[in-house]
Amino acid sequence: MGRLSGVIRRAPLAVLAAAVALTGCGTFTDNDVVAEVEGAQLDNDQVKVLVGEEVGLDPDEVTVVDGETGRLIVGSFVGTEVLRADLEALDQEVPDFDDEGLGAIEALQGEFQTMINAWTQLPAEVILDDEVVAYYDQGPVDSGLVCASHILVETEAEADEVVDALADGADFAELAAATSIDTGSAAAGGSLGCYPVDQFELQFIPEFVDAALDAEIGVPTEPVESEFGYHVIYLPPADQLDPNSIFGLRLETFDDRYDITIDARFGEWDPNAIVVPVT
Repeated sequence: MGRLSGVIRRAPLAVLAAAVALTGCGTFTDNDVVAEVEGAQLDNDQVKVLVGEEVGLDPDEVTVVDGETGRLIVGSFVGTEVLRADLEALDQEVPDFDDEGLGAIEALQGEFQTMINAWTQLPAEVILDDEVVAYYDQGPVDSGLVCASHILVETEAEADEVVDALADGADFAELAAATSIDTGSAAAGGSLGCYPVDQFELQFIPEFVDAALDAEIGVPTEPVESEFGYHVIYLPPADQLDPNSIFGLRLETFDDRYDITIDARFGEWDPNAIVVPVT
């Protein structure tokens, strides 16, 4: 795992949150619409049919949905429809899905996975539009998202040399690969991935967090001392991020791009709820 295991950890290769953070059970009320995305609706009757098939009950006998099943149904529906909307907004082909021979919930999951596959295969330059860049350029405190790279060396003198080399035009990723003693991130050009600020604060040591949150995007920091050595931290511009991070950033803009409504009985939209790895 390397010398920083448990203190600085790489983010998973993940770009898609399944859409819904949900706890407890959902009960059926007079509010017929369970979830709506850009005009596409999931209603009570549809959920009852899905749950009934899953637990072996007639839809009329279904009065409550447990949290796990509710997350699966509502999350798959919302994820499918928001990705459909984004593919359409990007003028990309929306894939067809053949649900022949599948159960209702299995078909719902299958269609969601089909949308995931289509969306995550888009070129990063298609995903990275002006709205994504503007969101990221707010900086981590305002955007709520930290995308950090670092070069870790043993001594302050070495860190000063790194800063000088960067000032002279050295490529950060190449320098990280050549000099950083954090071998895990060095293999990725120093990248530690992107994190919501609250997760970043939990997973990284305090002095590293403070320096990263104060850093200016595109400008390497001065050396930051920690128990592991000296870090030069860099928040790369949006167009220098790896594709996974760019996809994650675009997800963060969905609140502003699309009309997403989920009945509070069943949860709320949360683009950080569940991650789906890119293959």
